[in-house]
Amino acid sequence: MTTIIVLAVAGIMLIMAEVFLPGGILGFFGFCCIGGSIYFAYSNYGVSGLAICAVVVITSSIFAWLTALRILPKTKFGKDLFLTKTQKGYDTRKNELQELIGKSGVTESALRPTGKVDIDGDRYDVVSDGNFIEQGVDVLVTGTRSNQLVVEESSRSDASAVEEGKV
Repeated sequence: MTTIIVLAVAGIMLIMAEVFLPGGILGFFGFCCIGGSIYFAYSNYGVSGLAICAVVVITSSIFAWLTALRILPKTKFGKDLFLTKTQKGYDTRKNELQELIGKSGVTESALRPTGKVDIDGDRYDVVSDGNFIEQGVDVLVTGTRSNQLVVEESSRSDASAVEEGKV
């Protein structure tokens, strides 16, 4: 009888230890111990011993897990193991880029399709909406995508650009 109890308790403890030391070895030996206790219960006491041992092992396993889940988070070790505080998320979007939608600027490099644009004296990484845009061309900010401004060539005529000496 003591062999059955010792194997069952050892099996439950090994399976619980598997949570803290993952790798499968402790869990495997834990299931072997529980299987051994059930086997010895069956061989010594027959079907009734098998049934009683199986019920006791299952019930005590559930009770041990529930107890551990209630007590462990309150211990010093459990406080380090479990997450108890919530954290606020981090937003990677740059909100200042939203304010630039609708503004115009001049390309400082050719956009093929990404490059640099000067808007109000500041340089920004931009992406064109699919078209290549040469350096020194007026562009209009139409939106944002992946923390980059999306621009398209401004509808300003090329004649006015020639007058300003940009082409």
